[in-house]
Amino acid sequence: MQIYKSMILSDIIYRNPTIIPIISRFGIRLGLGDKTILEIAREHDIDADFFVLVLNTYLNEDYFPEVELQSLTAEQVSEYLTKTDDYYLHLQLPNIEKHLNAFIRMSMLPVTAGGQHGEKEKTEETDGTENPLTLLSKLLEDFKESLRVQIEDPSRPGDQAEQILAEMQHIMIRFLSGNYNENLCYATVFAVNSMENDLRRHNRIRRRIFHPVLEAEMTGRKAVSRRQAESRETKKLTPRELEVLKLIVEGKLNKEIADRLHISFQTVLTHRKNITSKLGIKTVSGLTFYAIMNGLVKAM
Repeated sequence: MQIYKSMILSDIIYRNPTIIPIISRFGIRLGLGDKTILEIAREHDIDADFFVLVLNTYLNEDYFPEVELQSLTAEQVSEYLTKTDDYYLHLQLPNIEKHLNAFIRMSMLPVTAGGQHGEKEKTEETDGTENPLTLLSKLLEDFKESLRVQIEDPSRPGDQAEQILAEMQHIMIRFLSGNYNENLCYATVFAVNSMENDLRRHNRIRRRIFHPVLEAEMTGRKAVSRRQAESRETKKLTPRELEVLKLIVEGKLNKEIADRLHISFQTVLTHRKNITSKLGIKTVSGLTFYAIMNGLVKAM
């Protein structure tokens, strides 16, 4: 299902409650009535196109907004990433900590990975390597560190943080036994699962959309700096390379470019290799942003 600005947001949330963290990051609260996305975006001074782009990419694994990407700015991306990081650090992570710490405090018997519990009170010494409760506490600290590293370096894939959350769920589902509070156990599993799903989808958006934007922005700034220093003369694109770049931005395939310019397929590949080498950009979306920001082509 693809989302459009004319759709009623409350209906979309009803069918896809997993997007609630997304609307929260945009400062939108529940109680939306029958207003469309466009109406709500105007009320909250939100770019409706950017909002819809994020929702579609979040919900649809195969969605890739190649045309819409060209209208994004680094400022939009940076602001959204900052809000998402704040959401993780100040809402979702504390929620997991609150439930897990309460769950551990209320678990009266030591629980072992072998599925057996002893007769000692949990205040007595147990083998920390066999105690899932101890392991859960350690994994939570590992997750907090992984999340911190990912936030400080957005270029990281984020797989490690996702894997830690998956392992926490695995331990609680497979290896718990003994006298523990079931409600707190379920609440902890739900909190961990919710963050894992949200983080996995967010990381997909980072990789597919946000990184190309930031990469192009950074490359563009470096290019401008090099031009100002007059040190980029040898790396300027040739007129033919500019023609090839424009056709790449238009979405033309290599064969179509060859036919349009009356050159061989191999020559097109050579031009693309030279363009990538000179600009330091490998993705089509990155080349598109670079071309637009440097005035080589007009935004479509």
